[in-house]
Amino acid sequence: MTIGEEAVQQYRKSGDPDGIAAALLRCFLFGIIIKRPDFLLLAEEVLTDGERILALDPDSPKNCWWVHYLASKGGSVTPFDWRNEAPFPHPYIAFKRRGKTKIYGWEDLAKEIIHGRRPKCISTTTT
Repeated sequence: MTIGEEAVQQYRKSGDPDGIAAALLRCFLFGIIIKRPDFLLLAEEVLTDGERILALDPDSPKNCWWVHYLASKGGSVTPFDWRNEAPFPHPYIAFKRRGKTKIYGWEDLAKEIIHGRRPKCISTTTT
């Protein structure tokens, strides 16, 4: 099974079988898609105040990478890995996991991981 097929399977398991198509389209038009044989990252630029996502509108200002999907075969992927794959920095990185939106500071993320500490989440909201 390819990394792309695994992504489709994960979206189906989450109860949103068409979600992968929407994520791919949003990332193609407004973000990034990085795919290698053993790695897949889908992310788009959004606006946040550091506590919640404020705008997904393509015409709004951007200050955050919203990670739709990230996977790697043969190992775990950390927020630091996301940071290293981004084409350019934003003040924040955000994602949703287990029904909660998590927002991390770009610089704080690097400092914590470099010093061997778990990154501090700036904001966690239930949606």
